[in-house]
Amino acid sequence: MRLLLIAGAIVCMLAVASMVYSADYIISQEDVLLMSVWGEPSLTQVRLVVGPDGNLNVPMAGVVKAEGLTVDQLAEAIKKAFRDKQFLGNARVQLLLTEMHRPTISVLGNVNRPGKFEFKEGDTVMEAIAQAGSYQETASLANATLTRKTGEVISLDLYKLYNKADTTQNLLLKKGDTIYVPEETTRRVYVLGEVLRPGMYALKENMTALSAVSQAGGATPDRGHLKGTMVVRGDPANPEKIKVDISKMIGKGDLNQDIPLMAGDLVYVPKSNKPKLQDVSAILSVLTNFRYLTQGLIRR
Repeated sequence: MRLLLIAGAIVCMLAVASMVYSADYIISQEDVLLMSVWGEPSLTQVRLVVGPDGNLNVPMAGVVKAEGLTVDQLAEAIKKAFRDKQFLGNARVQLLLTEMHRPTISVLGNVNRPGKFEFKEGDTVMEAIAQAGSYQETASLANATLTRKTGEVISLDLYKLYNKADTTQNLLLKKGDTIYVPEETTRRVYVLGEVLRPGMYALKENMTALSAVSQAGGATPDRGHLKGTMVVRGDPANPEKIKVDISKMIGKGDLNQDIPLMAGDLVYVPKSNKPKLQDVSAILSVLTNFRYLTQGLIRR
């Protein structure tokens, strides 16, 4: 009768514990197991949690190292611990893994959903960034970092990973990793004057005067004159002024008028087709102050 009760308890345990795992699954910290020992009612359905030190505290057996073992190997280790304690000479130990550890990593900085995320063994940097909603346009991909739980900091060139298919940058994740994607602070352009959303923008690859004005919402109705658009480049004290007739690009499809932008360029849409020199000087003065006032605030 006693054996039937124990057998029934173990059957119940099997029904409750529906966790599916392979025989070669390696036990880790925070894993939870249920233990039953045949013939010992006090050791039926005992919940065991692998601690931060990788050990289990097993009743009547003491501390047993669990991390790094398979479930079957751990059952043998517990059996040996019982024998060493002279509690049971040939214990029949039944173990079931009921909860797998849920390791987390952090993805911070210029990603769309920064925060903590669960990952599974074998996941990589790309999968972590995908969980965080991918990187933002303002991200400095070449200067990302991965910090291990041990404090080790590893440089990540995500530009090479995403644009050059350099898989050496796609490192395997470990529990407690933190990926940080910084903001690009040097590659910026400015779109000012008569546009709907004047401000500072991240310089994208192949960005031109036309695309910059489009990103800024286009010219203000009845005020902005795209024909007189100007790209101001170089030292504000002695800048190069390049006229760009965006109205021809839009109206006649004349893309010869367009020019690629460089870091620090100012795209200026005036109030008239022929902007006055004093207006350009005034906007350059505003830009000098604007660079300080809006430091770190790139419009998306």
